[in-house]
Amino acid sequence: WLEELHRRSGLHPIYFFPTGPYGRYDKNPAASHPEFAKLVRTLARHNRVGLHPSYRSSTEGKWLEVEKRRLEKLTGRAIGRSRQHFLRLRFPETYRQLLAAGIREDHTLGYAERPGFRASIARPFPWYDLLEERITELTIVPFQIMDVTLRQYQGLSTAEAWQSCLPLIEHSRKVDGHLITLWHNNSLSDEGAWLGWRDFYAELAQWCRRLKKDDVP
Repeated sequence: WLEELHRRSGLHPIYFFPTGPYGRYDKNPAASHPEFAKLVRTLARHNRVGLHPSYRSSTEGKWLEVEKRRLEKLTGRAIGRSRQHFLRLRFPETYRQLLAAGIREDHTLGYAERPGFRASIARPFPWYDLLEERITELTIVPFQIMDVTLRQYQGLSTAEAWQSCLPLIEHSRKVDGHLITLWHNNSLSDEGAWLGWRDFYAELAQWCRRLKKDDVP
């Protein structure tokens, strides 16, 4: 369903996979689990993929490189993208750790509590290390909308979420920006508290298609 939707809409998503250790804040399956490994390989075959570093890796840098190598082994390709678990960013430590590990593109910058332009820009930009006064090789790709922001943080229905998102969509269109949204796999399950949100995602994809954008839901 998801792959077909992206194909029809002309969208090119990035799938971020966790490969870190199981822990209090990391509930992902083991990277060695056959079904997980199969899923990663299948999606990586025709899509862009990136690393979803564990919560633990933010303060224990060794895990970042371990997790990156695991994903590279699964996909058979170099991994240069990441998105931090729980949007956990420590400035400038996180970005410096990513650079040291070989990550060149990060998709973490955005608000958790509300939709919006946290970087005040709707396009990717190079990270500037203020302490070292230099432009780095790390590209920051800010997002504007996240699924859990709408349903959990703000407690919105799908109809209310549309009213919240439409101004951002229009602002991005006016400046020829990149509308970037962040979605978790369970929010597309169409079950329980997420009932109806799969249709919301599909409608958002169609909006992007009508706007003739090469954006990433």
